[in-house]
Amino acid sequence: MTKVRVQDATKELSQGVEKLLGDVSRSRTAAMGLFQSLRKQGDDIERKQREQKELQEREARQQQYEQAASFMTAYSTEDVPEPAAEVPKQQPVKVQEPQPVKAPASQPVVVEPKPVEKPVVV
Repeated sequence: MTKVRVQDATKELSQGVEKLLGDVSRSRTAAMGLFQSLRKQGDDIERKQREQKELQEREARQQQYEQAASFMTAYSTEDVPEPAAEVPKQQPVKVQEPQPVKAPASQPVVVEPKPVEKPVVV
């Protein structure tokens, strides 16, 4: 009789282990699904924060450009005169080439050689 009890105990243990293994597998699957869901939500939050930061940076740059543009135009538009209704076209000015100066032919040009100094040897 003890042999029958050992087989029954082994069979009950095997069924318990199978049930426990199935429960662990289902728990693991559920945990992995939950983990994936949390990861996706975390990535979404991170992406939204990044987009919000980029938007704020773009708005700040745009505001700086507008401030710089308004600063520059504030000074430049006050000094600009209003354009005349019709501006007359200017005629191109003719430039006369200078005439070369000629030396009188009656006087010859004389070039005198300069005296060369000799070094003194002591």
